[in-house]
Amino acid sequence: MSATSARAVVIGGSMAGLLAARVLTETHEQVVIIDRDVLPVTATHRCAVPQARHSHWLLASGLSTLESFFPGLSAELTAAGATPADPHHDGSWVFDGYQAKRARSDLAWLMMSRTLVESRVRGRVTALPGVRLLPGHEVLGLLGAAGKSAVGGVRVVRRGRSRPVLDVRADLVVDASGRGSRVPLWLRELGYPPPRENRVRLTIAYATRHYRRDRHHPPGTLTTGAYATPVRTRGAALSVQENDRWVLTLVGILGDEPPLDADGFTAFGVSLGDPAIRQIVTGAEPLDVPLRARFPECSRRRYERLRRLPEGLVVIGDAMCSSNPALAHGMSVAAMQAQVLRDSLLKGPDRLSRRYFRKAARVLTVPWIATLMSDVRCHEAGRRRPPVLWLTDLGRTVLSRAMERDTVVTEACLRVAHLVTGPWLLFSPSVVLRVLLAQVPSRRPRSRSGHATGASELGGVPLPRRSRSPAAKEAP
Repeated sequence: MSATSARAVVIGGSMAGLLAARVLTETHEQVVIIDRDVLPVTATHRCAVPQARHSHWLLASGLSTLESFFPGLSAELTAAGATPADPHHDGSWVFDGYQAKRARSDLAWLMMSRTLVESRVRGRVTALPGVRLLPGHEVLGLLGAAGKSAVGGVRVVRRGRSRPVLDVRADLVVDASGRGSRVPLWLRELGYPPPRENRVRLTIAYATRHYRRDRHHPPGTLTTGAYATPVRTRGAALSVQENDRWVLTLVGILGDEPPLDADGFTAFGVSLGDPAIRQIVTGAEPLDVPLRARFPECSRRRYERLRRLPEGLVVIGDAMCSSNPALAHGMSVAAMQAQVLRDSLLKGPDRLSRRYFRKAARVLTVPWIATLMSDVRCHEAGRRRPPVLWLTDLGRTVLSRAMERDTVVTEACLRVAHLVTGPWLLFSPSVVLRVLLAQVPSRRPRSRSGHATGASELGGVPLPRRSRSPAAKEAP
């Protein structure tokens, strides 16, 4: 796209919108970021981003992309209190009761809060020439470009008022407004069909509490947790944050929600059987009260499949696809889609929207497959499990057994989980051979110690199992 393009508009000032704005400064003279909130200057929570209070992980792929956009950002975040870690060496991983071998790798991530990374990125973006913030405003709809099959800007109004309505003209509109995006409705108003939506039912609930970190606690680079599964409905994520804090997020699915009272929250954490979590919930000083969030379903809007699509419109982040929050893909996927937007812009304006959507959809391959595997409708009592789910469970068990014995398999799985590479890596001849060899019974006793991340068991202690009877309830 020509470097003399006049203006681009970004709807939404969170991570996806900020990263899109950063890319647009390379091709547009002015970039206007419109947000419903008054955006904070410091690392504070916003009402419009309730998820920020819970555990967030910036995966290796996301951190690498952010560093390419903002050179020196990793060092800046570390100086502000973020903790660097190697997920293969500093995290202890247990999947289905098999503890993966630890080894050093070239994977890198940072342990920190969502508010810290977002505030630093916002500071970098707003300092760029041509970036203008329009806070406290709401977008009412899209403007058509005169005489063209294209979007020509947006109609906005100050939040809380019905007048006056302001037309903001632009040659490119980027929607980064999140799961509640109204672009499908606005497309219909312009005479275009809305995208088809795929939905996945999760019924996941989680509660988060922060604790003071001191020298008696586990090492700061350690991350421990568990993904809740239909067999074991409880999970958790424990990691270190800036300002000497631990953040503990307890997760429950299929109605097994973590309590918000202090005693119930502690009992839920202890029930997981992980020694690090037990130590924190029973011995560390709480810094706040537990806060809950519910996530009923995920959705993916298939813009890449639209036959008719106006030019001058791009959708990014959760507005295009909201995946299972327990997978921690959100910020990293937004960063990777921003990179796709940059590559598409550099190839010129011709069919920009269609080229972007097709490439951005590929970024969603791993997150969406993992989200489909989380669909609780496949696991609820009385439902027949499809063959693909049986195969998925078998494949996970086979991989878990191999990860216990082979660091190469473990690193391959971590590279896929961190979106550094696609799932094809797990099917490469060398990895497949190692996985098959690992299935040979070993005389060495299985390791059952350690902490777990992304596990169905922690430290060899089974998590609470879900009864086959829907009416059955488990005590914490």
